[in-house]
Amino acid sequence: MSGKIQKDEKEISPEVKPETLDAMLNLFKDSFSIEEARKNTLESKASMVLGFSGIIVGLVTGLISQAGGSFGVNVFTFAFIASIICFTVSGVFALLTVRLRNYMQPFATLTPEQIDELLGKEETDIKNEICKNYSDVLLNNQTLNNQKAGKLNIAFYSATLGIFLTLVTAVTAVISGLGI
Repeated sequence: MSGKIQKDEKEISPEVKPETLDAMLNLFKDSFSIEEARKNTLESKASMVLGFSGIIVGLVTGLISQAGGSFGVNVFTFAFIASIICFTVSGVFALLTVRLRNYMQPFATLTPEQIDELLGKEETDIKNEICKNYSDVLLNNQTLNNQKAGKLNIAFYSATLGIFLTLVTAVTAVISGLGI
């Protein structure tokens, strides 16, 4: 190896100041921790949306079965069915958010031979390797978290629409019951 790390035709020069490499390493470590925390936050929120959607679908379908299908075909029925569909879509996207993904860890797959090779290098070269590895790991993990966030947004918007339709259904039921 020529002392320079190749990545997408770009070179990271070993002539970088040691303090710059140290600052980059700290930045990568902090960014990695932030992405780990972001993943946990996204999955927690998705779990809450999933639980909420499940409860609402259970309640709404319970109300439909209690009514015995006496609603007839009207706006009330369509709003009821649409709210169930929205909450179901919300639940599906929340499930997709929490499904297991292949998150990377820095240097998780190093073999003993690779460790020996790395330890035989100069400190600057080692830090360059570490920076490159963190860069690859962060790119992968950020991409996965961005995908999770997109699915969680769909779940949230579907749940919000479901809440709106449930409120429309409730208001329609009250108005119908009052003869207004």
